[in-house]
Amino acid sequence: MGRYFGTDGVRGLANDRLTPELAFRLGRAGAAVLLKSHQGDRPVVMVGRDTRRSGPMLESALAAGLCSVGVDVWRLGVAPTPAVAWLTAHHGGAAGVMISASHNPSPDNGIKFFDGAGFKLPDELAADIEALIDAPEDTLPRPTGDRLGTVIDRRDLVDAYLAHLQSLVPEGLGGLRIAMDAGHGAAYALAPRLLRALGAEVSVLHDAPDGDNINRGCGSTHLEILTRHVREGGYDLGIAFDGDADRLLAVDDQGRAVDGDHLMLICLEHGLQTGRFARPDVVATVMSNLGFEEAIARLRTAWEAAGLPVVHVQHCSVEPDSPLRPDRPGCAFKPCAVPKEGEPVFTKQVNSAFIGTGLEAWLRQEGIETLVLVGITSDHCVSTTTRMAANLGFRVILVEDATTTFDRVDRHGRRFEADLVHAVSLASLNGEFAEVLPASVVIRRLSATEILGPTSEGSPLGRARSVDRDDGAAM
Repeated sequence: MGRYFGTDGVRGLANDRLTPELAFRLGRAGAAVLLKSHQGDRPVVMVGRDTRRSGPMLESALAAGLCSVGVDVWRLGVAPTPAVAWLTAHHGGAAGVMISASHNPSPDNGIKFFDGAGFKLPDELAADIEALIDAPEDTLPRPTGDRLGTVIDRRDLVDAYLAHLQSLVPEGLGGLRIAMDAGHGAAYALAPRLLRALGAEVSVLHDAPDGDNINRGCGSTHLEILTRHVREGGYDLGIAFDGDADRLLAVDDQGRAVDGDHLMLICLEHGLQTGRFARPDVVATVMSNLGFEEAIARLRTAWEAAGLPVVHVQHCSVEPDSPLRPDRPGCAFKPCAVPKEGEPVFTKQVNSAFIGTGLEAWLRQEGIETLVLVGITSDHCVSTTTRMAANLGFRVILVEDATTTFDRVDRHGRRFEADLVHAVSLASLNGEFAEVLPASVVIRRLSATEILGPTSEGSPLGRARSVDRDDGAAM
């Protein structure tokens, strides 16, 4: 992450950190970097936005910057982020821009660039844009006359995106009763049109944006109202969008939230059954629990093959309302982490695996000095256990893709995505408290007997893999 670009474009408090002046400079610099190899007719940049009050202001400033270097701007109006990416790739866009702060509160906003194929910019291009913005002198082109760019209203293109989505579900949704929470965001008009065109009966919540109510107590960050509406109305399911509609959460007919990994598996199963997917492949971020659990399974297989001990730490809460109580599903072991006969299991009731568990004494007794730690959550139990282990004198190797966490919300209502929380948590541990490595490197070092060095006496160090999970489903 650089001075302006974060994990998802440029974000900040609109008219404070993210000013019209910055938006203008982003337009000029972004066009120069993204279109430097463009040939042929005058390039077109697609620009969409969500429903925030600051959207039109930033859109105008960004468009002015783009036009000032000879780029035409096709203004899509209020549109979901996926619509901007798809229309850029399929309707002649040389690049695309979405103005949104996603699930953040309405005073925030953001500017996110896409290349001509509709993909998020790599870090290298973002760095190039930042360098141009901070250059001591603006030497970018300033065409005049008929070489200037212009702004063209192309809100009609959103209908092409709607038709594309409708073509993906040829069997339709007839007979389904769906409750939808639009979050007063970018999907407020398009999503109900799509579902109704597919034949579903739709009840829409929070579809009256006023510029200030986006994400406020609604949408994918607040499922409570949708959950109650589904139960009371007898709907087959409920879906909720965030501000720019690039995120969807769902609840079943009982109002129970459906995990994102389960949604991906549902889509995969449907695609295989209908013949649309030739192979059973799912693309997900490394923070997906699918990837997290697969990494743990690979590590466990490697550890068992090497004859090394596996230690399980399970969180069993004593709080009456906690989902981690021993009598509740949240305390159950995941399939990849079920203890096998002879493997020690330590039970904890606080974040650290070393408090009230006897784990330290067992490790000392077994002569184990190096711990390879996996589990959840990166910013709570994993972090606390890692720090305490290091302070107790253990060497800790923390496996970055075999640990995970969730979105977090601060006291101001700002939501921080799990990828960012995870990355910052591991960054704060790496070096001082642990060596942070991917599972592939740990396994490679293990197979090459490189993961541990000799003790001062020349004999191998003891080794263990300790697993700590915040939800109690531990190995």
